[in-house]
Amino acid sequence: MLGQHVLDLIWEKSVAMPDADLSDRFLSLFSRILPVRTAPLMAGGACDAPLAMSDNLEVAAGLPLGDVLVEELPLDLTYDTLVVFLPGSQRSLGCLLGGAVAETLILALAMGDVPVERETEALHVLAQAAMRRAAELKATGAVLDMGGFRLGMAQALGRHWMVDAALTTQPDFLGNPAMIAHLTRLDPGFSEPDLSLFGSRLLDVASEPVSLDEWISRTNMMLRACLGAPERAFEPLQQDISSRFNFH
Repeated sequence: MLGQHVLDLIWEKSVAMPDADLSDRFLSLFSRILPVRTAPLMAGGACDAPLAMSDNLEVAAGLPLGDVLVEELPLDLTYDTLVVFLPGSQRSLGCLLGGAVAETLILALAMGDVPVERETEALHVLAQAAMRRAAELKATGAVLDMGGFRLGMAQALGRHWMVDAALTTQPDFLGNPAMIAHLTRLDPGFSEPDLSLFGSRLLDVASEPVSLDEWISRTNMMLRACLGAPERAFEPLQQDISSRFNFH
């Protein structure tokens, strides 16, 4: 199970704080694509791809991930934060970023309320929006390896959708006819969504990073509007400043 896998990594001392430069560069780009409060960590050992999960995930009975992390690492972690594990074996920031974005979108759907029969369509449209937003950042001067970003996203989505590895190397893997055919076989209810009315604005759910639950709620509201389901108003954002404190 994922929780046990992560717990093993932590107790084997295979999880560490990233260096300040990598953390700053990662968060600067990640938060401009997905405005969710995030704690990036480096992982070695058996971690060979980015992992995204809630700090509230129980890695053992009654043991949330966040509590384990603040006990084992020099880390203060605010409750309701996205935790991203970045494999230390991967040196391309673009690839790490793309994989982390894709895994976070997958997590959002797993924790959200999009009907299961629309999940493939929802993930496809979110991935398109993220790809567009990354290209916009690059065009406005952000230091971002788009080839690496595209590959990282493609590899993560390929694992989730059980796609042949050859498809993940295609420049336009999301719109590739072979990919669309595969997703239609995987999910007979799938239809390629039209992003023309939303574009990357689908991701614009907050002006600054918000808590994980709030980000998922707002993202799901945008998805309902994009996919044709009734919209639901934002609930007021609660002021959440509670943190776990590490006293080591």
